[in-house]
Amino acid sequence: MKKILVVILLFWVTSAISEEVIGFKEHTLDSPFNKVKGNKRYKCEIPPNKFVDQACHLSSGSIETIAGFPVETVMLFYFAEKLGSITIYFDEKNFNQVTAALIEKYGDGIVVTENVQNKMGAIFENKEITWEKLETNIVATRYTNKLDRSLIRYYTESYIDEFSKRSKELKKAQAKDL
Repeated sequence: MKKILVVILLFWVTSAISEEVIGFKEHTLDSPFNKVKGNKRYKCEIPPNKFVDQACHLSSGSIETIAGFPVETVMLFYFAEKLGSITIYFDEKNFNQVTAALIEKYGDGIVVTENVQNKMGAIFENKEITWEKLETNIVATRYTNKLDRSLIRYYTESYIDEFSKRSKELKKAQAKDL
């Protein structure tokens, strides 16, 4: 009887872990496009480059926070009516507090550091933390294309595969137009 209870308990714990939903607030990866469609806080459009089917961003005047700090914008990217990637930009001065909240929620990630240099020659240590969860990833990057801006990116492996495929197709099409 004890063995049966242990097996049931292990199955329940493993199921609960494997069913962890990854996302930002109400936006969970693989959720349907209809969940954000018509939401006045977001503006959605079909991008001209066709890397994704739908791209939505936080509407002007809409306010959002991450770990209690304001965000610049939230972008949602959809393939085949499913959310494949979430990108959140926020002020770099809040990077440590935001990543501490992510560590609290998801545990320690893989940390990679590299030096970046601004146009004046000053060198800064950039930090990237990656959490790999089943078929999804979360990446926090201290410095983006601007030294005062950080980002968090949530994405599915299938999103990366489809994005890469479409990117290659676009490059082939552009090469034919030479």
